[in-house]
Parts: sequence; structure tokens; C-alpha cells
Amino acid sequence: MKRCIIWVAALTLPLSAENLFRNGNMDTVGGWKGASKITTDESDEKGAKKPASIPGGGKPAEANRFLQVTAKLREPVVFSQEVNTKGLTDVMIKFRYRTKDYVGRGLEIRGIRASRDFTFISRTFVKDGEWHEMTWDFTKIMGSRNIDFIFSVLEGTGVVDFDDITVEPIIRH
Repeated sequence: MKRCIIWVAALTLPLSAENLFRNGNMDTVGGWKGASKITTDESDEKGAKKPASIPGGGKPAEANRFLQVTAKLREPVVFSQEVNTKGLTDVMIKFRYRTKDYVGRGLEIRGIRASRDFTFISRTFVKDGEWHEMTWDFTKIMGSRNIDFIFSVLEGTGVVDFDDITVEPIIRH
């Protein structure tokens, strides 16, 4: 019986991947470095919380918190986090974004290894004010113990929101 339980537990481990980023759901301001702010849909333009109003009274649901980046015309706006990748070969970065007014060159994500060499991707944003999912299989850890993942909203104007940013080990069988 004991062997059976251990075997079943071992089968479920790869299915419950751990997010290697700290604060990927933006519950607090911790974990992220760079030019960005944590806000909610219920915040006004200055970041102050708007009073909640619910028809018929009642308690409002907890507001969704997300990271908000305002693009700059002459330079990218960068936020980043270092991840411990010891013993890993591949990871998947996954997140949601939304924008309704960003005009610019898009997004660049770099994975910088301890040796300072890097791998990157460039993506464009859908501009409709709806949340969209983006993923990247980062398969170039190359034995590095830490990878610094740097998100750059490239030169432009407008605002881009990011939420539920995860980096999870890819388990290959």
C-alpha cells in the first residue's frame, strides 16, 4: 500500500508545477524590479482606490491587481525578476496582458544567463482592451543557476497591463 501511495504521488508531481517567479499574481509590490506600478481596475489614474459601489449593497469582491506599464517615446520601460534555474533545462513563461492604446514596437523578453549571454523574443500586442495570454518556452538555460528575465515594453505611447506572470519548469518525458 505504501509503495502504491508513493507511486501515485510521484505521478502527480509534474502536473502541479510551481511558479518560480515571486508575486506573479501582483498581490504585493514585492519581487519585481523596474519601472512599473501595481494597480487595480478600481484605482483612479493617480493610483488611489475608487470607492466600490454595488447595486443593492453587499460586499465587493477583491479587486484584481496587475502590473501597469506606461510606455515612453524614447526608451523602453523595463521590469524584471531573477529566477533560480538550478537543475532545470527548460521553462515556460506565461502571462496575460491587455492594452487599448499602446502604439509602439511591442514587447521584448530576454532571458539573461549568469555568463551575461542571453536569448530573447519579440512580440506585438493586440490592442482591444481585453486580456490576452502570451507564452514562451525558454529552452536555453544551458546549465545556468539563475536566469534574469527582463520584460521590455519597447518605445511608444500608451499603457500595457500585465498579470498572472508565471515561469514554470517544463517536464519532458
